[in-house]
Amino acid sequence: MSATSPACANGNPPQTNIVHVDGHRSVLMMVLKAGAISTLDIIAGIKQKVIDVRDSLPEALKIGFIGDQSLFVRGAITGVAYEGVIAALLTSVMILLFLGSWRSTIIIAVSIPLSVLGAIIMLSAIGETLNIMTLGGLALAVGILVDDATVTIENINYHLEQGKPVEQSILDGANQIVTPAFVSLLCICIVFVPMFFLQGVARFLFVPMAEAVMFAMIWSFVLSRTLVPTMAKYLLQQHVHHEGEGRPRSRNPLVRFQRAFEAQFERFRGGYRDLLSMALGQPGDFRDGISCRRRAVFPAGAVPRA
Repeated sequence: MSATSPACANGNPPQTNIVHVDGHRSVLMMVLKAGAISTLDIIAGIKQKVIDVRDSLPEALKIGFIGDQSLFVRGAITGVAYEGVIAALLTSVMILLFLGSWRSTIIIAVSIPLSVLGAIIMLSAIGETLNIMTLGGLALAVGILVDDATVTIENINYHLEQGKPVEQSILDGANQIVTPAFVSLLCICIVFVPMFFLQGVARFLFVPMAEAVMFAMIWSFVLSRTLVPTMAKYLLQQHVHHEGEGRPRSRNPLVRFQRAFEAQFERFRGGYRDLLSMALGQPGDFRDGISCRRRAVFPAGAVPRA
């Protein structure tokens, strides 16, 4: 047959599949994500295009959506928000339990969403989007975001209990923990550094998660150096010392519960201090006791010698 034959000029490739939706023959068109465009933006744009052209299509032509990956992304966002709320509530309970201060609770609760927001901004600045891996990294970091703010507030309250004014307590408390907090930040971030040496699909999956965790921790440290001391300046108050008669009774159930818990905790800490002092005061007896326990756990001959 000639190459110019009409039978070959308008040919179509052979059909290799058949699509049925609700028992009716259909045409399936798949849209794949390319580049760094957000999945939510792609699906929102497709749905808007369908709305724009639907009026110009024949009535017999029905357009529907079979698979929508944005549902999983939105579910992940909901999960991160849920985890953030749980972390904020648990941290609030802890602060009320140990410090009995709603002012300190507000300061720490505010730092959590701001740290997550700062991490999202930095992810957007380097071209990352909200996906399963970045949201998973943020969810992983939510539990440790509160550490910097909590330690800062607790140390500031410690100096307030010593009778110092608010500003001096903030300066001394923040200055004492800046080095340990920075070292803790480096230790957490350095765990994720090996992920940047991965290749192929593993790098594509795990590097965004590592970046999300590291950015969130960096913002948590920055906020603990800036926002937390600033809010402490305007919310915390200098502690009033009552000589002789002790602290006045309070009708607030939270304050009464916190004082009862603090008394029990101080009793436990005093017992531990006495036990530790006894062990340090008699190192020979303590060493012999540990040796006897070790021999009881590992009988002679059970552990081979080198």
